[in-house]
Amino acid sequence: MNSLIDIIIIYICSTLYILVNHLTTQSIISMLITLILGCLAYYFSNKYVSLITVGLFVLCTLLSPVYFFYLPMFLYVFKYLHPKGALQSYITELIFIVLFVIVYIKYGFTSDYLSLNGYFFIICFCILAYMLVRKTNQIISLKESNHQIHDVHSYMQQSLQRNQKKQRMEQDREIHLATLAERNRIAREIHDNVGHMLSRSILQLGAILTINKNETLDEPLSNLKDTLNTAMTSIRESVHDLRDESLDLELMILNMTKEFPNLDVKLDYDMSNHASKDIKYCFLAILKEAMTNTIKHSNGNAMEITIREHPALYQLLVQDNGTSNFSQTNDINSNHGMGLDNMRERVTALGGTIHITSDNGFRIFIIIQKPR
Repeated sequence: MNSLIDIIIIYICSTLYILVNHLTTQSIISMLITLILGCLAYYFSNKYVSLITVGLFVLCTLLSPVYFFYLPMFLYVFKYLHPKGALQSYITELIFIVLFVIVYIKYGFTSDYLSLNGYFFIICFCILAYMLVRKTNQIISLKESNHQIHDVHSYMQQSLQRNQKKQRMEQDREIHLATLAERNRIAREIHDNVGHMLSRSILQLGAILTINKNETLDEPLSNLKDTLNTAMTSIRESVHDLRDESLDLELMILNMTKEFPNLDVKLDYDMSNHASKDIKYCFLAILKEAMTNTIKHSNGNAMEITIREHPALYQLLVQDNGTSNFSQTNDINSNHGMGLDNMRERVTALGGTIHITSDNGFRIFIIIQKPR
């Protein structure tokens, strides 16, 4: 926008000089032609269009010296379109210098248009054009630098936000693991201490009932035994619930992969820890069976595991890079193979579906609906 304003200012000044000193039909035609040539050069910004417009301007100037007063405008246009260092810029400057010399030699001070004041006007406005285009290029350079600084700042800010988010996720993960570890510790404490004490009390009470000869104590002792058995059952269920809730499926899968050092496993895990223990144990058993099959029956050395939780279902996808025909050892389409049968039974028991193929590596795809 700044360059367009500069061009308009230079064009108006050249036009005013011509109108004040030499108002003729030829001068008006030159105004329109130079305006058209300048607009073409500025709008298309193409080197071929630039050279064509320069050639037309030079031709018009050689035919009529009135065009020479628009030399500053064309100088500005081409210096702006082809900044320092561009080949077109040097060619254009050379053409303008040669044109100035030719016009001076051809017309000198004999023309009605060209006089000492005319040459002085052209030289001054050429200098002004150089200063304006330099100023405009500096403004553009500053804007570009500002945009680059803004982009770098935005990138650094986004990177900082990503790092902060990653750090928060790692902290949440550590807190979650610490919580699960504490639940496991509490479950072990209850099982080892309270559970054993209750078991000991139940055994002692059974011995007392055996040697008891007082019939009036039979009923109270039996009730006490039932109460202790109920408490023992309640504690056992609570311990199992604590242990099941503390199962971290992702961590258990990562630990399980360490048992297969020759298998490069890539895990893509996106499931909350609220899944039931049955689903977690099902996925663990199937993954262990799949890894074992890959090691024993396939020539693959890599496996991709994808676990997804959707609003209405859980999804498990297992794919290895084996190329051997798996059906030579376990026929997928029949019901042979105890490992594959166990997979189907586990998934079917949870109301899910399983698809097993071996066309391009061993592949297991499982979908289990969430309970409503």
